Amino acid sequence: LLVFAGYYRRESSAAAPARSGYLQLYCSIWRLINTLGYTDSECAFDHERFLALPTLEAMNEELGHMCRGIWARIENHSTGRNGQLIAQICSYIDANVGANLSYEQIGEKFSISPSHLRQVFRDERGVTMKDYVDQKRLERAKQLLQSDALVRVIAEQLGFLSPQAFAKFFKGFTGLSPGEYREKERSDKP
Repeated sequence: LLVFAGYYRRESSAAAPARSGYLQLYCSIWRLINTLGYTDSECAFDHERFLALPTLEAMNEELGHMCRGIWARIENHSTGRNGQLIAQICSYIDANVGANLSYEQIGEKFSISPSHLRQVFRDERGVTMKDYVDQKRLERAKQLLQSDALVRVIAEQLGFLSPQAFAKFFKGFTGLSPGEYREKERSDKP
């Protein structure tokens, strides 16, 4: 910033107010980037080169280029964090498929608002979290139906309030009741 202070004093042309505005904008962007934890070299900030730009159009073009680069860097950083968060949430869902897995409960556990969770999950996975949970419950139900466990017990393990709710859920996805599915699987095995 000291470099800019000296430059302001030297500028005396008719374009000085506009150049001054560009320099203030440049400084604001520079402060923002440093606040976010990026270094000048990561964002290709070259103060001397910016000060040497001969025209307002060149300064405008350079600021636009900088802003696009910074925005891309922030988006990439954000996507990486979101991807990690959603991977953690999916691992939690996989391990707790029988728990209350509402947007509110997951949001509270992972410190993310339910509305933001809805958006980020869909953006990262291409499906809603509810669809993901349903798919995991269905997979687990099919595994459990390979055993001799009672349908009532399986329903409880998967977090359903009643065997009827589980049967409706299961039939909605497979076209078969849990009992019919179990029988079909057993008869298909040699």
